[in-house]
Amino acid sequence: MAVPTPIPEVLTQHPFRSADAARLGLNRDVLRGSRFRRIFRDVYVCDTILDSAGLRFDAARLLLPASAAASHHLAAELYALPVPGSGCTHMCVPRPGRQYEITGLRVHRVGADTPTATVDSRRVTSPATTFLHLAEVLGLVDLVVVGDATVRRGLLRPAELVAAATAWRGRGALLARRAADLVRPRVDSPMETRLRLLLVLAGLPEPETNQPAHDGRGRWLARPDLCFARQRLIVEYDGRHHRDRADQWVRDLNRRERWSGAAGASSS
Repeated sequence: MAVPTPIPEVLTQHPFRSADAARLGLNRDVLRGSRFRRIFRDVYVCDTILDSAGLRFDAARLLLPASAAASHHLAAELYALPVPGSGCTHMCVPRPGRQYEITGLRVHRVGADTPTATVDSRRVTSPATTFLHLAEVLGLVDLVVVGDATVRRGLLRPAELVAAATAWRGRGALLARRAADLVRPRVDSPMETRLRLLLVLAGLPEPETNQPAHDGRGRWLARPDLCFARQRLIVEYDGRHHRDRADQWVRDLNRRERWSGAAGASSS
């Protein structure tokens, strides 16, 4: 039985190109084996390394100039923002520059003055620019989800998103402005955003988000997901863990009993 070719330790830590492997004694036949997987053309990684946004960025950077930055979905992932999958890795390079056609990698050409930031030593479009770029490809609800999370993580204030969207003249400008106007602070999860928009886009008054609720005597009750203060109506989104975890289920019941027993307070 043939003894597998030893893998140099340096190749078990990050993506590499076939030329790097060849210098260390590994040919393409070894790279095509089960111990490696190909991320992009001529870019490989040891199969023990789990997929991540950082891994995909590092792999893409091997094919692009030093000025390249993560953009769109990849930038959102690096900021730990909730964004739908896109099926490819998005990067951007400043104009003027060559066009890239690489399977699995979409390279956008942007202005040389496009704002960038650094996340874990990786170059990324700024939070505002990431939001604006995503307006080119996302729908309204998904974009507001990203905006709410951007604010929640302290990357931007709502007014800063509105200002950036108002000044934007690129693709998706109208959607960016509409979405920015719907972004709110204190939103704890994507489903809270979706629930709020379900109500607002159906024509209901806009509820307050995660504001303290009090009983008729002014005593603190809880901090519900959504609250219609005038109507004294509380709306909550309960994810699956609320049903599957017995301790969470009991806490939810006790909390709703407090609401129901409070003078003038209601929950839904």
